[in-house]
Amino acid sequence: MNQMKDEIFEKYPEFNSLEEIREYLSKSRPLRSKFKMILLIGGSVKRVIILSEFKTEFDLSKSEDLYKIKKIDKKTGELSFLGYILFLKNYDDSSSFVIFTYATSKQVERYFFNHFVNKNSLINVLWITHKLTMDLVDLFYHDRVLITKIKGYYSPSFEEKSKIRPDFYREIEYKGRDALLSFYELRDLYGINIERFKGRLRRREFQFTRIIATISFKQGNLDKFIEITEWLFEQSNYYLKEIRKFKKNIYESMYLNRKYMLSTNLFVEFSKKLTNEVLNELVKVIKSSPDIEIISLFSKNNIEKYRGQDYEITEDFYQLKLLNRKKEGIFAVHITPSSAEITQIFNTNFIGVFPILDILDYTQPDNRIYLIEN
Repeated sequence: MNQMKDEIFEKYPEFNSLEEIREYLSKSRPLRSKFKMILLIGGSVKRVIILSEFKTEFDLSKSEDLYKIKKIDKKTGELSFLGYILFLKNYDDSSSFVIFTYATSKQVERYFFNHFVNKNSLINVLWITHKLTMDLVDLFYHDRVLITKIKGYYSPSFEEKSKIRPDFYREIEYKGRDALLSFYELRDLYGINIERFKGRLRRREFQFTRIIATISFKQGNLDKFIEITEWLFEQSNYYLKEIRKFKKNIYESMYLNRKYMLSTNLFVEFSKKLTNEVLNELVKVIKSSPDIEIISLFSKNNIEKYRGQDYEITEDFYQLKLLNRKKEGIFAVHITPSSAEITQIFNTNFIGVFPILDILDYTQPDNRIYLIEN
């Protein structure tokens, strides 16, 4: 296994500039391992802070317009991960950036995601909503990009119900030259949401994976794929600009003579009111999420049982205290059929709420997200 790992990394040269990568990818000979572009965001706009986070796990060096990151196994002394950071020039801050790597999918998962991103409170993959994924698919459709394979799923927690057996969870993978048209049909009949797709852009194969915000391909026009990543960052800013303001502020009490921290409130206003059935299914999805642990849960039924039948609550609700298992932050969520309100409790920031936002988004897409100061 170690020999295979060495062979994979020895096959590709170390790059010193974006131009070298561009030239290497333009070769006519297909490469054995896929070139991956991972879209990331930072909890700080300062480049020095972002880079200092990478230094906690990787050897980092500057080379022209790239930052090279290496991971050396301390026990064996062997190279485990090699990648390159590109900060996008179209942005004034350094909170939007891309990782380039030829590492295998297993190496990316183990050494980059599991050992670094999943544990880091200031760095995360770009959260790409269901609507933005569909906008990207539609963009490719209008640009006549051939989509050859799609993978998606349907859950009874979706407000937009499947026309066929709506109470059944299902995953669908479809391959064919008519994959995109078939997906539109599957979405209409079976309520499928797309998670991953493969296609051909200018006769070169590529793959897009939403949940890890990654574009991978063996060869092709690097500038075109960078253009796609910039478009994704630009479009995601419509909802991220509010989410980035979600934080704890320090206040000073003149009467108590002490400082205290108070969280802003992040509101998700559903574009369509959830039924009680969907609301209950939504909580089931939260309970089964590998990223979230429920610390406490109260509902309308709990309150009515405690207060008695004379205490009437007109609307169903769930009040949850949640732990982000990877980022280890705790936050509170109050969910009703009309909206969800999120508040920070301990050791978290706006990055820590992405798992719950993703669940809410897939239950009811295209929601309005906004912030309220206390």
